[in-house]
Amino acid sequence: MGGFSRRWAEAPGPNRLSSLVAAKKRAGAPLLDLTSTNPTRAGLPAVEGLALPPQEPASYEPDCRGLLPAREAVARYYAGWGAGVSPDDVFLTASTSEGYGFLFKLLTDPGDNILFPAPSYPLFEHLAAMESIEARPYPLARRPDGGWAYAPEAIRGARDGRTRALCLVSPNNPTGTVPDAAAWEAILALCEREGLPLILDEVFADYAWAGSRPVFPLREPAAPVFVLNGLSKVLCAPQLKLAWLCLHAPPEAKPPVRERLDLILDTYLSVNAPVQLALPRLLERREEVQAQVRARLAENRNALGALGLPLRPLPGEGGWSQVIALPEGTDEEAFALRLLERENVLTHPGYFFDIEGAHLVVSLLTPPRELARGLAAAAALARSSQE
Repeated sequence: MGGFSRRWAEAPGPNRLSSLVAAKKRAGAPLLDLTSTNPTRAGLPAVEGLALPPQEPASYEPDCRGLLPAREAVARYYAGWGAGVSPDDVFLTASTSEGYGFLFKLLTDPGDNILFPAPSYPLFEHLAAMESIEARPYPLARRPDGGWAYAPEAIRGARDGRTRALCLVSPNNPTGTVPDAAAWEAILALCEREGLPLILDEVFADYAWAGSRPVFPLREPAAPVFVLNGLSKVLCAPQLKLAWLCLHAPPEAKPPVRERLDLILDTYLSVNAPVQLALPRLLERREEVQAQVRARLAENRNALGALGLPLRPLPGEGGWSQVIALPEGTDEEAFALRLLERENVLTHPGYFFDIEGAHLVVSLLTPPRELARGLAAAAALARSSQE
């Protein structure tokens, strides 16, 4: 064949940790995986019992934005948070990743860039590469307590003439960072002043640790704001493949955005009809599902307080992940490899998420006994490494 796309220099290969995981599996080792954020494998009864409700066979009636009853159900979901969203401003997608791709098609040309927080989830770089654009990082500020905060001045410093949008993830993954009211207003004011669209990723918004919801654009913004979410987190149902993006903008700015999004979505028509028809009833079950998940998160976070030195859980405001600081000077990759090699415990080193320093990242969806056992092994290894 003639060759491959120049969107990336080479296909990504396995890293040292994934290679060791593969070797352990081939050997039949009993791995203790502290990294999985797959809710369907977390031992949560409400999630395991989730299925599409029975429904009458339906003819195919494509609507590029999604079937109206499904979009109305999404609007009711936001009404529960006190946010007014019109079904006309809801656009259904097959996944949040697809929603990002559609927004990149809407807002960018090849060679442009979109600003993303760092540390954050590595998927953004791949999604941007698919559209021949750059996912340009802007740093989160490190707080005195070891956590992170959104810093509007860092966003201003990351912009250049080819910046086409700003992405804000709230709560951020894996740091759990949520902008406070002052940071949110400063970021929104920056976008409004510069005419910069804001992409607000709120997939973990229902899982704020302190019980308060992350900031949502309750007032009408002067610049377009696109809010992303979906069933993968809202209902812990990634297998159902339904997500959405919501448009917030001044009334006069909406028609050209809607027209272009309609064209993009109509080109793909990727969301299957059965899940759209089921969405109103599915969303009625979210409180049952989310209650079990929030209980799991709280139990695991409370148990982390008993870890003690040399492992230190860092503060955050929400999400399904926990960043743990290792003793200063630790080689985090070597530590994660030793933990896997000696104890069969899988964690992620912080550099997977562009976290500077020595850290591990674990999933708070892990069954509590497994998480406690794995972190006890990690603490013992850290203590022995200091002797």
